[in-house]
Amino acid sequence: MARAPYEIMLEESRRRLARVVERGSVAQVRDFYTRALSEIEGKLSNVGKTSDRFTAHQLRLYKAQILTGQAQLAKQLRSHVHEVGRSARVDALRGLIGGIKRLEARYTGAEVVLPLEEAARFEGVLGKRESMLRLRNEQSAAAMMVRNIEAAESALAMSLVTGETLGEATERVMDVMDEQWWQAERVVRTETMTAFAATQADGVKAAAEELPDLMLRWCEHVDDATGRPLDDRVDPDSIVMHGQVAPAGGLFAFPDDFADYVDAKAAKRIERFRGWRGLPVLRPNGREALQPWRPHWGVPAWQWVDGERVDR
Repeated sequence: MARAPYEIMLEESRRRLARVVERGSVAQVRDFYTRALSEIEGKLSNVGKTSDRFTAHQLRLYKAQILTGQAQLAKQLRSHVHEVGRSARVDALRGLIGGIKRLEARYTGAEVVLPLEEAARFEGVLGKRESMLRLRNEQSAAAMMVRNIEAAESALAMSLVTGETLGEATERVMDVMDEQWWQAERVVRTETMTAFAATQADGVKAAAEELPDLMLRWCEHVDDATGRPLDDRVDPDSIVMHGQVAPAGGLFAFPDDFADYVDAKAAKRIERFRGWRGLPVLRPNGREALQPWRPHWGVPAWQWVDGERVDR
């Protein structure tokens, strides 16, 4: 069966995001994370001989070196995430413009000209959430640093109580920090996806100046025809939200009865996002996506209105 034009647009959007994330995520993050750990290890080796007993004094020296090294790693991560996020935002807007124009040509035969196609407006939308995204990047990198330091300190405490040598303590703490590298990758993935979604939302708002009934649609990996997830990675709270539309620049709503469909942990997480404007990322590494939507594109949608689900 031939795929619907809207489905094609959604798949293309996801592929663009995946390309940006993969280019700036796994390989590059692993590389600079490894270099940062090598520098930390080099500094730890200068504390004393590997055969010396690990003492409380050396514990304090180790902590100081690890703190400095992790702070430098967090700084590198912030810069990297911002660079990758910028690339994702550019790709998001370009894809959004192309998708809207193709769907309008398909369903109305009209060639629309969007405000976003003007260079100045394009750059304006890109810069709209610059400070907010930078702050998110900083907070995520700082949280990763704290978790890494806490894990390192726990390892060092174990080395101290078990009477290990400096060499053994160094090996233990380096193994623990190396195991934590996935957190840096997750930061890049999650913040890049957030930047992509934010730009999609802002781009739709700008395009709605030309197309007043243009809205945002929350898309999950769910079959529109059956309402069933397309794989086993789709959580119940994602199924609940799939297909909801919100006005350009408006708010998505979590249904009042969402707790009937999700477990307590998911309900608590969702509660934190009530009233969240236009950024559908419910969890780290989330796969939620925002897409433009117009009634005549033939895609099912719904809104939460006065405590009820209303199909569009």
